[in-house]
Amino acid sequence: MCNDSGSVKIFQTVSDSKDLEQQCRETVIAMECAAGISIPPLQSKEVQQFCVPNTLSQCFYLGKSVLEARANKTNPVEAFLQSQGGKLLFCGKVVDVDRNTAGEED
Repeated sequence: MCNDSGSVKIFQTVSDSKDLEQQCRETVIAMECAAGISIPPLQSKEVQQFCVPNTLSQCFYLGKSVLEARANKTNPVEAFLQSQGGKLLFCGKVVDVDRNTAGEED
């Protein structure tokens, strides 16, 4: 696990997934609630047991549509929507982002 300040935590030994989750929670709080983690991929059996069916394929095809649109210099949003029969509900512009990671938990 790491944060934007360069702090790194490696979880070398955990007894089970609940223990890992607890350690991650404690670490992310210590990292001011702004951290990322990389974990090994799920095995096929785990995907079938725990994931919503077809969502990994859907992610793949959505990403593929965006990459192809960029390569073809076409609108990636339109490609994204067309790949799943989606509909654009609204569009806008981000005018401000609060990047404060210190303080109380929400």
